[in-house]
Amino acid sequence: MEESENKPLINRVHLNAGLGADAGKSVVRRNLMHERGYAPYCGDVKCWGMMPRTKWDGEQFKCPCCGWRSQFPDDFIAGYKAKWHQAPNV
Repeated sequence: MEESENKPLINRVHLNAGLGADAGKSVVRRNLMHERGYAPYCGDVKCWGMMPRTKWDGEQFKCPCCGWRSQFPDDFIAGYKAKWHQAPNV
């Protein structure tokens, strides 16, 4: 048995400790829901813009350099819009 096989694996429960309802969500999703104005990096590893921050296009996040577009599920986007992009009260 190699030495690396004896090392403990990172415990996912420990990494998510104290996150409550956010446990198990990606860092990007947590940031999107808790940091106003947060935008993820471009997800295309071949982006010529060197992985810039994306821009919100009203439905998903789009890279201003290569056109890559995020593919967050509809339920997540609905929650994101409800939190940060509500229509003004008339």
